[in-house]
Amino acid sequence: MTQNYSVTPLGGIREIGKNMWVVSNGEEILIVDCGLKFPGEDLYGVDYLLPDMSHVIDNQAKLAGIVLTHAHEDHVGGLVPLLEKLDSPPPLYATELTLGLLEERVTDIEAVYNQLFRPIKNRSRVQIGSFDVEFIHVCHSISGAVGLAIHTPQGAIVFTGDFKLDPTPIDQQPTDYFKFAQLGEEGVLMLISDSTNACQAGYTISEKEVAESFVNAFYRAKGRIIVATFASSLHRIQQVVNRCVEFDRKVAFVGRSMERITAKAFDLGYLTYPDGVATSIEVLDGLPADKVAIITTGSQGEPMAALSRMAQGKYHQVSIREGDTVIISATPIPGNERSVTRNVDMLQERGATVLYDSRSKGLHASGHASQEELKLMLNLTKPRYFVPTHGEYRMMMRHKELAEAVGIKSEDIFLLDIGDKLEVQESGAVIAEKVTSGVVMVAGRGHGFLDAKELRERHKMVKDGVLFVSCTLDEVGQLASLPRIISKGFIIEDDPHSLYENASEQLTKVLGNYMIKHEKVALTSEKGEVLIQDMLGKIIYNLTRRRPVIVPQVHHLGE
Repeated sequence: MTQNYSVTPLGGIREIGKNMWVVSNGEEILIVDCGLKFPGEDLYGVDYLLPDMSHVIDNQAKLAGIVLTHAHEDHVGGLVPLLEKLDSPPPLYATELTLGLLEERVTDIEAVYNQLFRPIKNRSRVQIGSFDVEFIHVCHSISGAVGLAIHTPQGAIVFTGDFKLDPTPIDQQPTDYFKFAQLGEEGVLMLISDSTNACQAGYTISEKEVAESFVNAFYRAKGRIIVATFASSLHRIQQVVNRCVEFDRKVAFVGRSMERITAKAFDLGYLTYPDGVATSIEVLDGLPADKVAIITTGSQGEPMAALSRMAQGKYHQVSIREGDTVIISATPIPGNERSVTRNVDMLQERGATVLYDSRSKGLHASGHASQEELKLMLNLTKPRYFVPTHGEYRMMMRHKELAEAVGIKSEDIFLLDIGDKLEVQESGAVIAEKVTSGVVMVAGRGHGFLDAKELRERHKMVKDGVLFVSCTLDEVGQLASLPRIISKGFIIEDDPHSLYENASEQLTKVLGNYMIKHEKVALTSEKGEVLIQDMLGKIIYNLTRRRPVIVPQVHHLGE
């Protein structure tokens, strides 16, 4: 009997972040990546977003394994929450570096979880349960990135992972063109490919071009050099370290994630430098400014990252000085633009020369393939069916148009939504059903989850503030005195006390009339609190035309 294979995205579709796929052969399932997404500024108090993993939890008895394409948070950041929910976690397959960077956080859950690690290498072919999986090296902005081919009787299901076709990578290991072409000759059933740069014409610039731009930046800088980039961008970090060697500067790694990742990468041999080049901030403080370089986090304007705190003058280890050159070697993720430009303004106010965005042309190279590379991948693999992934809808749509341009029929291209189960049958590919899917908003290191109602309430508090109304009842349940109203974030009058006194008198009158008509209503009950919220809400709106969150507090006299 022929197995019907299916692929289902639980994240990473029509968005940037929380990448997660479920591959099924009818008997078992395989997870490809399990990432998170960082919230926009409108998600107050949300630390990060995760895919809804209910479908995996409900089918965990069928789970054969988890494959991770690389160590970026949008591909691995949801792994720990998933493992915590599984009764018996399956093996984890990834490259040495990916597993190395994950080891500490995974073993923090259970020390024995490192026994789940299954390191893989380029072109290794592994049997994961009933899945025949082959791993393919790809260039990306982090070392140890892979695509994969899941071999089926009908052809391979190929995931490119995040990739670009860099002909001159820093580690001299280009994307494995030959293997993708070989798969194309053997027959690719379905290609699931990175769409991040589908709207970018031409080719993504090589890391070698970035190296040349850093030479120019180092040559011109007369004071300290501070480079902000992703802690996981090891190729970029290696280039900065190489320039430090070339220009006789000592370098320090600053920021918790930067220190952790660079230390692990150095131990595993993915980051190299001569003895004496890397040192501590304390040592740098005693050196001339033109002998100092710092590599730090905060390229996306994250409020608690090192560069952001430097910009605000709140980072005790490093203070921005007149003459510093700050290089932001990253492109802002959509939604982070305001945070990045705010940091640029504050850095410049403190006297630093800031190279960023258009002013730092050549100081950053994307880790994702542009249009000509995406078309080449399509031509190499020649898939029967094509699914754009890892991109917002306009990116996926443009990727679809690129696929049509190289000869793939429109009806064989699927712009999926999260939860769509795309099944390959003898008659063709079809969206068979929609599984449980969505987004989980996490606050408080994974121990608090917000729903849409709570998020709406937070928006209301930010917009209009909060009113606390305290009602004291006598022994027969009647108001013993005027309700007391206090506020947080709601003072809109020169004399708020008169406003609240007026509102309190109106509430007393309305509540008194209501209690006469409804003698059996107890204000201490949930219904009574809702009643107070509704009545005071109407009064405040009539007085101010604003709708704050109202929190009633009802207690008896003498309590």
